This record gives sequence, structure tokens and C-alpha cells, in this order.
Amino acid sequence: MINVGSVLGRVTFPFFGIYGASKFAVEALTDSYRYELSQLGIEIVLVQPSAYPTPMYTNMQRAADPGRETEYGEISQVPGKMFATFTELFESSSAPNPHDVAEAIERLISQPKASRVARTVVGSPFGADAVNAHAASVQAKVIEGLGLGHLTNGPDSPARARR
Repeated sequence: MINVGSVLGRVTFPFFGIYGASKFAVEALTDSYRYELSQLGIEIVLVQPSAYPTPMYTNMQRAADPGRETEYGEISQVPGKMFATFTELFESSSAPNPHDVAEAIERLISQPKASRVARTVVGSPFGADAVNAHAASVQAKVIEGLGLGHLTNGPDSPARARR
């Protein structure tokens, strides 16, 4: 099984709290399933896409009362500045291609069983790769400490998580 989360399941951007929370949930569900299903021969991996030019940015909810927005002062400018940065990136010659995500999934599908890494970051990691590496080590110790080390014979085993 391949789940699709986001780098925002590991790192947080301001004003993306609800989106990030949903992606943190995908992280937890994926890890739990990885342990629960490991002994049944079912592999669970996660793809963590970064920022890509998709309708998500144009469909973001805006303030219903723009006049009230100014009452929040400088903080009210943060979302606009972030979206301007993303727009600039997405319109540049080095814009990330959303097809990268599909290609990463295709590569995972074509890999032999038990050779897939637990998490695949696609695009700019924004530090999610570092969080992934650290979390895999901590998680392995927790599972081992609970006497459940036999459940780590899947893609999240410490040796494979470092790939």
C-alpha cells in the first residue's frame, strides 16, 4: 500500500494548520499500519510530496471580510507573502513538476517487495528528510522497548529507513 501525505506531515508552515494536521494523521496511520500489517506480508510506505503548482493554492480560503483582515496587523500579511513566494517559484523556469509525484509512486510500485523505504520525499524537503531520519531512529527504539521488535521487519526497520 502506498499512502500519499506531504512534507507538511513532518514540518509545519503557518496558516497551513488544518492541512498539516490531516497530513500528520496520515503519517501516524501509515506507521501504525506498517507495524500492524508487517507480519501479514503487507508493505505500507508513504510518499511525502513538497510544494507543487496545484489548484490547492488558488483554492485557499480567503477572508470573507477583507476590512477585518487589516485589524490583525502585520500577521495578516503572512499568507499573502507565502503565496507570493510559492507563485514566484511555480512560475519560474525551475518550477517543480507535479508529475514528479506520480513518477515516485511508479518507482515504488516497480521495486521488489521488501526493498522500499518507509518514506519517500518528493521535491524540496523543507527539513522533512531530517525529521524522517530522526523519527525512524526514535520510533525503532520505542517499538523495541515495547518488546515488539519483530514488527519492524518491514520498510521502517532502522537499516532500511536510512536509505
